[in-house]
Amino acid sequence: MEQATPTNVTTISETPEQAAKLTRSLLTGGIVAGPLYLVSGFTQAFTRPGFDITRHPFSILANGPLGFIQISTFLLCGLLVVGAAFGLRRAMREGRGRTWAPRLLGLYGLGLIGAGIFRADPSLGFPVGTPQDALTVSWHGVMHMVCGQIVGFPR
Repeated sequence: MEQATPTNVTTISETPEQAAKLTRSLLTGGIVAGPLYLVSGFTQAFTRPGFDITRHPFSILANGPLGFIQISTFLLCGLLVVGAAFGLRRAMREGRGRTWAPRLLGLYGLGLIGAGIFRADPSLGFPVGTPQDALTVSWHGVMHMVCGQIVGFPR
């Protein structure tokens, strides 16, 4: 019996120029992620009532009526870093670094995404109305701290 072969199958391949452009775009996203996080965090820190940059981590900006801004910042920066991990994998040629550098960078990006999914608990008087001595930690807050450890959040 003769095996049928499809006649209209097309393969998707990219030209070297397209490959270089995609790799460059992915890596550029990774370069943009850090400054984007800082600009967003500092802008919120100086404009959100009750936030004290000397006492509060950026993570608790995810609380309150404008919390979606910090959540979006975590998610967007995380996605940009994960994209950069793919770009790094494409750009590097050989060696252990080609395997581990993209994996570790991707893990960092996933930590940022997780920090956006799991919101930090309100604390230290932020958002306004939260008691200064509020120290209870929900399961959501614990997961945020776990993701924060992957990313290396200060405190």
